[in-house]
Amino acid sequence: MKTIIFGKRSNLTTSIVKKITNFEIISSNDIDYSKLRSENFSKKNFIFNNFYPAYKLNNLEPKQYDIFLNNSLVDLVKILSCLNPKKINKIIYTSSSSIYGLDEDLKFTELDKYNRKIYAAIKYSAEKIVQNFCQKNNINFYIIRLFNTYGDSKDKFSFIEKLIDVKK
Repeated sequence: MKTIIFGKRSNLTTSIVKKITNFEIISSNDIDYSKLRSENFSKKNFIFNNFYPAYKLNNLEPKQYDIFLNNSLVDLVKILSCLNPKKINKIIYTSSSSIYGLDEDLKFTELDKYNRKIYAAIKYSAEKIVQNFCQKNNINFYIIRLFNTYGDSKDKFSFIEKLIDVKK
């Protein structure tokens, strides 16, 4: 069965495609919504690995909120609205461990230096959209909350990168 992966430029997508054989990667920046809507394909698996890059959160400015929101939520909603639920085998949504503790974090009003609360709140909203879509359409789905252990030197949330920096 073919797997469609949304999200081209991530370390996770690179790792996933090393383990599967029948796949297509679609960049969130290059989605042809009319093609998705009209495509008469057989059942497929869908992996949503498209979101605003975590390493950019440290520098997120209010004038970039529209880009952040489009990359994080709007694209997901547009894709789901184009897909024929009868042609979906399962959906996997890659979320973030930043969601853990979100309820507690939102009780405090101190400055969020790295915009993690915004990131976590939008990730949680995306999870709920996927859950709602799948439950309403009787589709198997998995929400995978990943811990950001791997990344690159630009990724200030990466545990591994922090260890590398300390070692250097």
